[in-house]
Amino acid sequence: MRCSPILHRSPLSLGRRLLLAAHQAADEQDIRLAGHFLALLELELAHRPGADRHALRDAMILMHEALWSLRQPAGEPLPA
Repeated sequence: MRCSPILHRSPLSLGRRLLLAAHQAADEQDIRLAGHFLALLELELAHRPGADRHALRDAMILMHEALWSLRQPAGEPLPA
């Protein structure tokens, strides 16, 4: 019996996993939980600088903007 080779993927950083969890919570319309994941991501970025810190920060800002728009009533204009 021949074993197939195991594909090794680099593990996702905690910051990436928190960002993915925030996206999943927002997709499931759990805005409160998505906000909590983003708050944890902010703590992670503040205390553990890593190679992808800037990319994660930019993605976190985009996610905050997406959550803000989900919290707004329908038809509410964006601030200028």
